[in-house]
Amino acid sequence: MNLEKKVKAMLSKLNLILCVQSHKDLALEHTLYSSSSISTESTADSLFTLNEVHPQQKENNRFIHKAFLVFHGAFIVLACILATSCQRFDEESEELVGTDDVTLSVSTRSADEAPIQYPVNMFALTIDGKYAGSQIIQSEDEQISFNLPKGEYMLIALSGITDEYIVPEKPNAEDLITFANGQYATSPLMYGTADVTLTNKSTKATIVLSYTVAAIQVKLINIPNANAVNISISPLLPSMTFDGIFQGDGQKINLACQKDEEGNWTHDAVYVFPGLGDKTTFSITIEEEGETKIFGYTYNGYPEANHPFNIIGNYDETLTIDGLLESNGWEEPINVNFTFGNNVEDETMPDEETPADETPTEEIPTEIPQVGTIWNDCIVASVSNIKENSVDLLLLSLQEWESVQKKADEMIVGYTVNGIGNWRLPDYKEAKLLGNTFNKDKLKALNKIIEARNEEDEVPISEKRRYICKKNGSNYSFIFEYNPRVTDTGPNPLYLIRAVAKYHFTFL
Repeated sequence: MNLEKKVKAMLSKLNLILCVQSHKDLALEHTLYSSSSISTESTADSLFTLNEVHPQQKENNRFIHKAFLVFHGAFIVLACILATSCQRFDEESEELVGTDDVTLSVSTRSADEAPIQYPVNMFALTIDGKYAGSQIIQSEDEQISFNLPKGEYMLIALSGITDEYIVPEKPNAEDLITFANGQYATSPLMYGTADVTLTNKSTKATIVLSYTVAAIQVKLINIPNANAVNISISPLLPSMTFDGIFQGDGQKINLACQKDEEGNWTHDAVYVFPGLGDKTTFSITIEEEGETKIFGYTYNGYPEANHPFNIIGNYDETLTIDGLLESNGWEEPINVNFTFGNNVEDETMPDEETPADETPTEEIPTEIPQVGTIWNDCIVASVSNIKENSVDLLLLSLQEWESVQKKADEMIVGYTVNGIGNWRLPDYKEAKLLGNTFNKDKLKALNKIIEARNEEDEVPISEKRRYICKKNGSNYSFIFEYNPRVTDTGPNPLYLIRAVAKYHFTFL
C-alpha cells in the first residue's frame, strides 16, 4: 500500500507539471505565430483568440495540442502499468524470500578432540526427511546461517567428503552415502546431527561430529617365506542413509598387505561402515613359491563406528597384544588378537568383553523370562550372568515419556513397577544392546505384544523417533535399529524416553 500511495502522488505531481508545460508550449507557439501577424494584450488572451488570427496558425496549434494530449495520456497509462507491475513483483519476491523465515546459525565441534577436516558440508532436512537446504563451513572459525520457515528440522553435518565417497548433492533422509570403490575409503568420514525447532526467534545450533566409520588396520606377524599376503574381512555394511542408519547386505572387503622392515605384513588404516551381525570372518591368503595357503578365523564381534578395529594375527605362535592405531578422537579400540597357521584349527574367539558365562550362544533355561517377552509388566531386554539358580535381567519400561533432553532424568524420578525400582536412562552400551535386540521384525513383534495388552500407559516403541540415553554423564539419543547410532541431543526438540532397570532373578 505504501508503494501505491507513493506512485499515485508521483503521478499527480507529474500530471500537474505536464499540464503547466503544455500551456507554456501553446503560449509559446502562439507568440511565435503572432509576432509576425498580430499583437495581443496577453499570452492568455492569445490562446483563446488564436482561431481569429490566421486559419493556418489555428490548424497547426490544434495539431500540437492533440499530439500533446495523446502523449500525456499514454504516459499516464504506462506509468500506471509500471506501478502495478512493480507492486506485483515486490509482493511475489517477498513471498519467495519468506517474511516468516527464521534465521538458524550453525557451528560445529568434534567429540574427544578429533580433528575436523574442512570444509564441512551442512544439510537441513524437514521433519519428514525432505531436503530443505545446504551450506558449507570452510573453516573452524566460520559460522553459517540458514533462513528456513518455522518448523522442525534435522541438521546433518559431514566432514571428510572426498571422491572416495558418493554423496548426493540434495539428499533426502533415506538417500545413501556409499563408497566409490564399493568397499572402503582411505580417509575417515565424520558425521553429526542435531534436531532443531524453529519458532519466531533466531536459533543457534552446535553439531558435534564423530567418526561414522570404523578404522580397520591389519598386522600379521611371523609369516615365513611369503611372496604375497591378502586378507578379506566380512560381512560389512556397504552404506549409510543421511539420517544415520547403516543399511545393505553384508559385503566383503579385500586388502593386499605390504611387508614392512620388520618382516610383518601390514595394511594401513582403511575406513568402513560397521559390521553386519555379531561375528566377523577373516580369510588370510598366503602366496608362497608354487603354493597358496588359505586360513580362516571367526571373531565374535564386529567393527563399530568411531572405533579403531585392529587385527593382529600371529602365524603359528603365541598370541601377542600390540596396539596399532592412535585413538585421538576415536573411542576405545577393538583389538582382535588371534593365531593362525598350519598348527591352528579354524576357531571362533569369544568377544573379549563378554564373560564366559554370558556368551550369546548359551541357552537360557525355560523357567527364566525370555528376551522379547513381557514379565512382571516389564519388557525383558537381556538375560546375563546365568548361574545355577539365578540370572540378571535388563528390563525396559512399558511406559514411555516425552521431554526435552535436559528434563529427561526428571521424567522417570520415582518410577516403580510392581516393587521394582531404581529405574534410569539406558547407558551407551545398553542403548546399543536395545537397538540390536529390538529392530525391524523383532521390534514389530514386540509392539504387537504391547498393543495386545491394551493398557492405557503402554504404547508401542517408535521405529522413527529418537530415545534418550546416557554417555559419559551427558544425554545422547538413539533409534531402535540395528547397530544404532548414538548421537548428541539438541536443547529444544522433544525426545522419547524409556527407562531401564537391572533385576536379579532367582529360580529353583
